[in-house]
Amino acid sequence: MSRRRSIFSFGRSGRSDRDEQPTDDTSDGSGTRISGTPETPQASSSSRARRPSAPPAVTIRANTPREAQGRIVFQRMPNGALMEPVGLAKACTKSFKRVDNPGGYTWKLTPPDVKEAYYAELQKEFAWSPEDELEVRGMWEQKASKRYSDMMSDYKRKLRASTDEGREMDRPLWMSAEFWTGLQAYWSQEAVQAVSE
Repeated sequence: MSRRRSIFSFGRSGRSDRDEQPTDDTSDGSGTRISGTPETPQASSSSRARRPSAPPAVTIRANTPREAQGRIVFQRMPNGALMEPVGLAKACTKSFKRVDNPGGYTWKLTPPDVKEAYYAELQKEFAWSPEDELEVRGMWEQKASKRYSDMMSDYKRKLRASTDEGREMDRPLWMSAEFWTGLQAYWSQEAVQAVSE
């Protein structure tokens, strides 16, 4: 058994190496080095087992369960947080194109009954526990409002680009002629343009 002296005094200034207590390094036979006295062994940091990490969200999403009807089930992360399922943004966009929204040129201008219809469309593709209703509703509201705003902004940019090029932009197929005309009139208002600028 070899004996070795510590080279660290840890604040005990003025004391010589001879005042330091020797420590023993031993092996327990498994190849693990143990430092300290035999009475109070401490495993070295290199021998400590690593804690298993939680599976990443992408792994959980890849194994997303479905109901018998084929609906995707909302899941929770290992830490308990509700996880956004794959396809939520796409489902929001599809619902916008399925449900008529007269005058809904922005998310704020979208009537509550139309938003309820959008939410009903979501329930055709996703499932969740009743106790998760409030969290799912909040997650959907945040995702839907952002997706709606992004979609309308994209159409506005395309319209501006086509106007600058001296050509007329084709109406999106899912929009009614009335909605498309009203949307362009809304964008042309000075107050709306000022906010956009």
